[in-house]
Amino acid sequence: MKYTTDKGLQLNVSLLSDQANVPVLYSAHVATTVCSDSLCKPIDLEVYWDLLGHFADYKTPEHAPLTKFDHLLFTTADHQKLRAILADSRSMLKDYEAEDMIDRSVKVYSSKVDGITGATSASFQDVVVPGAVYTVHTLWHIVNGPVAAEILAHTRSLLNDRLIKQMLSSGNGEYQHFILTALPDNRLKPFLPDIIGLIASKDDFIPYLALEKVPAGLWKDAAAQSSILRGFDSLRLEVQNTLLEKLKAQPLHTEGLKILVHSLDKLNKSQVDKVFDLLANNIAFIDAELEAQLSALAQSNPLMARRADEIMKSRKEHRSR
Repeated sequence: MKYTTDKGLQLNVSLLSDQANVPVLYSAHVATTVCSDSLCKPIDLEVYWDLLGHFADYKTPEHAPLTKFDHLLFTTADHQKLRAILADSRSMLKDYEAEDMIDRSVKVYSSKVDGITGATSASFQDVVVPGAVYTVHTLWHIVNGPVAAEILAHTRSLLNDRLIKQMLSSGNGEYQHFILTALPDNRLKPFLPDIIGLIASKDDFIPYLALEKVPAGLWKDAAAQSSILRGFDSLRLEVQNTLLEKLKAQPLHTEGLKILVHSLDKLNKSQVDKVFDLLANNIAFIDAELEAQLSALAQSNPLMARRADEIMKSRKEHRSR
């Protein structure tokens, strides 16, 4: 994929794949000058983007390390800061030219070449590597320029079942969010087991997106309920509450009820009440094994004894009809 930046730099962006030929990264060799005088050395490095066009990393060859003013080498801390800057696609760098970031009232003299430059303006100290304004500015605008959108568009064109499944199972919240929001429900249908698995994600948003992608009809299916509720007691509190609310309007089958009853001792009072409400609304699905669990619970936990006794009484009345 060939791309020309707004400064006329031509990039040949390559797609990198794993041993199974599934896309994993994009890369481009970047070699360019960064300022018009001899105070800045050219840059020569390989840049990597993820599948969504976000900065992933860069690597410099041994013969062309990154340097700062006076040709001082980047330190380990400088590289760490540069990677953090390049990963921030919303940086204030997007609104400024490099020259705007130099305070010409402060003169800095080079000890290695015949030249004078200005110091970095105090307003930009946090968004550049000290002594490397032009390098940072140039790289940021290459990495986060329109090429990022072109990479994303190219990834969209590659989306097949194998890549969709890999992105859903990647553990990368941004990949998962992209798939869950970018594709229509009918395209996601083959991946429902993967999507249900994301309900247990520790990401702040993915569990809720996953829950919304479960088709309405599937909430009534016994096997699907068991799959959705598996690991219920290890879910985040907010996700547990969302699940309990969603189940209020559904017939909840035996295996799902057992999972919730097994989790009772790990839930708070409000959640315990909701579980017993679900039991009361689904008396027909309480079997002998579940009744025995409730009976044991009534004897061992005084706080739940009354509700458990009520459920067993209701089941007895239901069986006698």
